[in-house]
Amino acid sequence: MYPVNCSFCNRKFIRQTMKIHKQECVRNLRWCKYFPIGCQFQGTQLETEKHEVGNFHRELMMKLLLNLQTEQSSNTSMLARSSFELLSLKDDIARRNSSAGVECQDVILQQNECFIKMKVKQDNLEEIIRKQEIEINSCLVKDMFDQQSKEMQDLKESLTTFQTVIEALTKQQTEQSDKVENHEITLNAVITANNHLTKSVAEDKKFLSNKMDDLSRKQNDLASDNDKLRKRCIHQQNETRKKLEKLENNCNPLNEMKTKLEGMEADLKNKLLPFEYIWKIKNFAQLQRNAKSGMRTVVYSDPFYSSEFGYKVRLVLYPNGYVVGKGTHLRISLQVMDGPYDDILKWPIQYIAKLSLLDQLNHKDYHSLPLISGEVKEKEGFYKPTREFNPTLAYTTFISFDRLKSLHLVDDRICFKLDLKITS
Repeated sequence: MYPVNCSFCNRKFIRQTMKIHKQECVRNLRWCKYFPIGCQFQGTQLETEKHEVGNFHRELMMKLLLNLQTEQSSNTSMLARSSFELLSLKDDIARRNSSAGVECQDVILQQNECFIKMKVKQDNLEEIIRKQEIEINSCLVKDMFDQQSKEMQDLKESLTTFQTVIEALTKQQTEQSDKVENHEITLNAVITANNHLTKSVAEDKKFLSNKMDDLSRKQNDLASDNDKLRKRCIHQQNETRKKLEKLENNCNPLNEMKTKLEGMEADLKNKLLPFEYIWKIKNFAQLQRNAKSGMRTVVYSDPFYSSEFGYKVRLVLYPNGYVVGKGTHLRISLQVMDGPYDDILKWPIQYIAKLSLLDQLNHKDYHSLPLISGEVKEKEGFYKPTREFNPTLAYTTFISFDRLKSLHLVDDRICFKLDLKITS
């Protein structure tokens, strides 16, 4: 049951309905209904209907009538010739009757038969002519009847349309009348309300005018009082400003003293308060293997501060040593970094530090070395940083690997403790 395309309109239909559709398809080619009288026009349904309304079919009908008349005239002349021949034959037979009686009877019989045949032929021709005339007249009458029927149908449709339009207009006119009445009622109500409102506005205007006069009088009184108050306030402001200036002059030495005391307090905190920092390093064995292979030779702690507003520093570890103790000793260094409070701190930095390797089994300092700023040769590491960090202040050979392995590792973890005291 696959659909197929119509060869005329190219639309898809089921095969069973295609035959019916081809008969009804508006694009199917049709012969003109005057095809029997010689019209050869062929087109779609709409084209054929437009063609059939034309007047040129009358010419075909006139030709057909002329042909029929010509044929009828030829048939009549043929009958006349046949009659003439019969009369001649009859005279000839009459002349011969005197000579041969038997032959005359035969000839008479033949003559009668021939006459009967000619009569039948003539009747048939007359019947054909009569039928053709009837058919032509019926075609003309049918054409006129169809045209009149179509015109009547168009008139009925136009009349129906006009009736619909008239009904719609009548309904619309009725609605418009109702709306006009409603608008008139609303307008009268609005006019009445407007009159009341105008009267009320006039009364309110008079009341407000009286109030405005009262307010103007009160405003004038208040203006005079306001001038007096303004002058009094200006005088009090001037007196208060003078007193504040005196207080500010007296407070300036106190503020300077407070600033100096705060600075001294900060310096004392930085100098007197020691600082402790614990650095726990996990996976030490892996870090040492990476350092030996050259993959990562340095490990950095997180940056920290010597005090709340102090120096920013960090610890630097070489798991496989560096230069002098490379491959034999652990190297650890202190590094000064660029910090947010460097502008208010004293430089070069001076400190006393002690770095210890913690014994995690006995919970005591296992191995410690002091680091004093005055004893370090690399002085560049003590000055105010001009880059992200300064050169390291190092213990070049902090502890040998042989001493390191016995007590320092717990779960492959090593711990360092820094005790830092700023003396600058």
